[in-house]
Amino acid sequence: MIRFFRSLVCFICFFALAAGMMGTCGSISPAFAAEENSTSSDEFRAVWIAYYDFDPAKYSNKYEFTEYVVEMFDNAVSLDMNAVVVHVRPFSDAMYESSYFPWSKYASGQQGVDPGFDPLEIMVREAHARGLQIHA
Repeated sequence: MIRFFRSLVCFICFFALAAGMMGTCGSISPAFAAEENSTSSDEFRAVWIAYYDFDPAKYSNKYEFTEYVVEMFDNAVSLDMNAVVVHVRPFSDAMYESSYFPWSKYASGQQGVDPGFDPLEIMVREAHARGLQIHA
């Protein structure tokens, strides 16, 4: 039985090695193919924006929050990202109006307090204005 499994593992390793070597037979090796197609439309180049990146000390109203988001998203674009992944439910609260979860303290400075605007709506609008995908 051990001999069978040893043979099976050798067989699988042989074919994995052979398949890997076949990838380099073309005119472009796989390692360099990714570099040449780095601007492919289906490539996912994202930056993660965590809840702690939203500092309520830096904004107190819709305008200031929008400017804060604009700066973050402009930085993402300058880094050649095509998507942002935003943490919108950090502590069982939400950066959007919800009938299930209270407002996040990162939206207004205090959990459960309505900031007077919809942070997620602003993030979606500003991301799309820059050609970024947004994943929340």
